[in-house]
Amino acid sequence: MINYQPRKAFESPIYRRSRLAARLILKARAGKKLKDSEKALAERLAGDPAITSRLIDQAIQALCRHR
Repeated sequence: MINYQPRKAFESPIYRRSRLAARLILKARAGKKLKDSEKALAERLAGDPAITSRLIDQAIQALCRHR
């Protein structure tokens, strides 16, 4: 029997945070207003040195492929 785990279980926390940052960027680009909590989260993510622009670009590309 194969021990199957969903793909998301293998994602690193850094990549998950970059995907979250990418979702906020895409929402802002779509012209939707960000809530105050989303703005605060975006500021926190922007200050995170582990989240690079390259990771955010990869996450944006991945999210755009799924839409």
